[in-house]
Amino acid sequence: MSFTQKPKSAVRRRFSDFIYLYETLTVEFPTCCIPPLPDKHRIKYIKGDRFSTEFTMKRANSLERFLQRLSMHPVLQKSLHLSHFFESQDWSSYVHNVILHDKTHYINIGGVFEGLSDAFLNSFTKINNPNMLFIDMKEKIDKLDYGLVHIEKLISKMIKQKIDLEMDYSGMAFLFKQLAVLEPSLSRELTMFSEVIENTETNLKILREYIDSVYLTFIHDLISYTNTQKQLLKQRDQKQMDIEGLTEYLMKVDLEKERVIQSSGLLYLREKVENLTGIDHEQAKQDRLKKLEKKKDKLQKEIEISKIAGDTFDEETIRENNIFDKIKTKEIQESFSTFANENINFYKQVIENWTKIIPELEHAKQKNIINQSF
Repeated sequence: MSFTQKPKSAVRRRFSDFIYLYETLTVEFPTCCIPPLPDKHRIKYIKGDRFSTEFTMKRANSLERFLQRLSMHPVLQKSLHLSHFFESQDWSSYVHNVILHDKTHYINIGGVFEGLSDAFLNSFTKINNPNMLFIDMKEKIDKLDYGLVHIEKLISKMIKQKIDLEMDYSGMAFLFKQLAVLEPSLSRELTMFSEVIENTETNLKILREYIDSVYLTFIHDLISYTNTQKQLLKQRDQKQMDIEGLTEYLMKVDLEKERVIQSSGLLYLREKVENLTGIDHEQAKQDRLKKLEKKKDKLQKEIEISKIAGDTFDEETIRENNIFDKIKTKEIQESFSTFANENINFYKQVIENWTKIIPELEHAKQKNIINQSF
């Protein structure tokens, strides 16, 4: 890693260390989209498969991809925690000594919202003034997620088909071995034919294991990474809805203030009741106006703060989306290239194996023709 202090280092890390790193980066960089860790696969713990070769290989591939994504992120790669994670020979001591500071630099816009009813807050379920830039982002990510999910299903189906084909090759090889016993004159050729089938089965198994442990794991990891971007856009939309909620509430306060001034509607009836009970109407009116003005000032400040925070979050969302696009594009290119090479190597090996046996079969054919002529 070019951003680390040492050109090369070797350290041991447990999965719990990765979890700690993830949580630490989440606190250190609250506005960054932290790449997700692989699933814990709890079902493996129930089955007792958490130490199986297949499970550990898939998890290792996912964890390596997690670190690569961190190292490619222009902001996250600058973290001292990440640097220590890569280089520290005494990681446990570092974890015990480190003190996490809340570096959140965008402002929580709770304030006025804390005093509002749940019914009022829940009424803002849609954005009134959607931004086309973020709509396009969401549509693009949704399409990517849709395509990846379908690819994942097709690859899973392909793996099952290859397992069935491996069993067919195994059965065919066994039958040709049996046939070699029954046909002594063709024993050599039939045995060679059986061995080629077994080699084909072996090569197919190697390809299938690669697709399962590497390629399918990559697709699954990319789906998880895509979901983090979807969550980021949801957070961004929620901030805009919060601002719109505050703005609408401010409009209601202005409307109520205008009604108090004009003493219209229900306020007119309230004024009559106050007159009958001996309450100083003018003083009560001024008190209500002061409360409304105070609430209005507070709302205006909250809206101003929220807009600044919202604009900042918008910029960071755009930045994170661009970073995601670059990382995703690089990963897809490399993964597709490797996938293609693995398939090419498989077919090359199959062709090579079957090509070797052709001269032997031709020789046996010629030998049989000569024997028949006599």
